This record gives sequence, structure tokens and C-alpha cells, in this order.
Amino acid sequence: MSAEKLANRYADAIFSESTSTNKLEQTFADLKVVADAITESRAFRNYLKSPIIDSTKKLDVFKELFAAKLQTTTMQFLNIIINNKREQYLSLILSKFFSKYNQAKGITEVNVTVASELDTDTQSKIEHYIKTQSGKSNVKINQKIDASILGGFIVDFGDKILDNSVKQKLKKVRQQILN
Repeated sequence: MSAEKLANRYADAIFSESTSTNKLEQTFADLKVVADAITESRAFRNYLKSPIIDSTKKLDVFKELFAAKLQTTTMQFLNIIINNKREQYLSLILSKFFSKYNQAKGITEVNVTVASELDTDTQSKIEHYIKTQSGKSNVKINQKIDASILGGFIVDFGDKILDNSVKQKLKKVRQQILN
């Protein structure tokens, strides 16, 4: 089975369970805690992917890190993933769950690459642009800072990319000069 199919099945399972028990918001918050831990710690990501470390030890680490922070349903879900030796796919599973959550809530998720932190005014303008382009009223911006774009921003939402970076503009000027 492909990683995508596997991730979709697990994401569907936790999404369905949390929806049927009216705990979708709690589950979202719980899985966000886990996703943040995976994103922030390279050592934790490597630990999850390691085939050498026994599932029982991984489960103990999860209980130590998350048992006090997460609801029972979420911990049971994580236990199932680890017991089935699917923890290396956890990031992908969480990503699929967040996509399902966003779709259910009508949220358009947008990735914005900037050279430095976005100010409130620029963020508002980007949100307005995306709202008009997508027709959705709820927009969530994920910022990624990349100094190599020199300035401006790159907006990636769905199948559209708006590159308004200084790097891209300099590239266009260079092409015009060469032509």
C-alpha cells in the first residue's frame, strides 16, 4: 500500500471518530501539539523513523511526552499507529488529517514564503487577495522565512503560485537585459 493511501486511511479514521463523538476541535488541537513536536525537533523525527528502536519504547516516549496533554481518543489513535509500526508515516497522516479538517471547516490554507516576518498590513492584503481568488472566506497563512528571496513574498495556494519576490524580479530584469 502506498504511503498516501495509508495516511488517508488513518486520517479518515481519526477524523470520522472525532466527528462522530463531537471532539473534532479537541482532536485538532491534540494533533497540532504532536505535529508541532515533530516539526520542531529533528531528533524526535529521526526517533520516529528509526527501525532500530522498538515500538514499545516509542510508545513509552509518546506516553511520557503527550499523555498529560492529549485526550484519551488521541492517545489511543497514536497507540494504534505505533503498535502497527506506522509511526514513520505520522507526519503524513497528520497532514492528511489537517487537510480534511480545513476542508470541513472551509479553511483555505496558504503557504507564504517571505524574506522576513510579515507585517500585519501585508498579511491582510495577502489574505484579501486569496479570499477573492479562492472564493473562501476563511484563510490560514503558514509563513516560511527564506532570506534567499531577498524581499517580497511567494504565495502558494492550491494550484496557483504568485511569485512577488525580489529574486524573481531580478531574474526577469536579467532576462530582459540578455534579450
